[in-house]
Amino acid sequence: MGTRGNPVPLQFTAFRKEDFQSESGIAAFNLQLQQIVNALNEGNGSVSRVSLPYGVDVRGSTISNVGDPKNPTDAVSQGHVSTNYGAPTLRPQLDIGGKQTLKGLTYLYAQQPTTAAAIARLPTNNYSGSGSIDLFGAIIQFGLIANMDTAVFPMNFPSAFPTACQSIVCATTGPTDRITYVVSFSTSQFTLANNGTGAGATWIACGW
Repeated sequence: MGTRGNPVPLQFTAFRKEDFQSESGIAAFNLQLQQIVNALNEGNGSVSRVSLPYGVDVRGSTISNVGDPKNPTDAVSQGHVSTNYGAPTLRPQLDIGGKQTLKGLTYLYAQQPTTAAAIARLPTNNYSGSGSIDLFGAIIQFGLIANMDTAVFPMNFPSAFPTACQSIVCATTGPTDRITYVVSFSTSQFTLANNGTGAGATWIACGW
């Protein structure tokens, strides 16, 4: 039979009628029969764990009823993986405040203001002037111009954008026949224009 980790294939022996008429022939038959019985018992796991050194090929069938693993090399079931390593289990550990928080995520979170803090700094309905907020890396600046006394009205941002101003939009406040639009903008200032004087404008710019 060989060792359990390296079994030797059983050799087929053809017995003749004469073999059963001698003690040595019967002994040889019984020896081979014993080897066959031992191999069957080991193969069905009735005497020890089944050892399959050449692997298992189930030809596309399903291996069922796998128990929870106890050793590093034990197989695991889909249910065990879902329960112990699925998204619902790992999410609290990887998220901010968890035991296995991703270092990059923690660093990014620490650099940004909280949503509540950012919202608290947004302008209210009676807001006038200008301001700037940092919302998760995007810088949003806004303001209210009470009166544009020239057709082309230049203005500095409350704070210069460190990298770029991506966009700026504006709206007219005041006479309904006034139209305000953006002429140009850079990281530090912008210019609005309108078709007359005496109108105000609100504006909001976004960049980083």
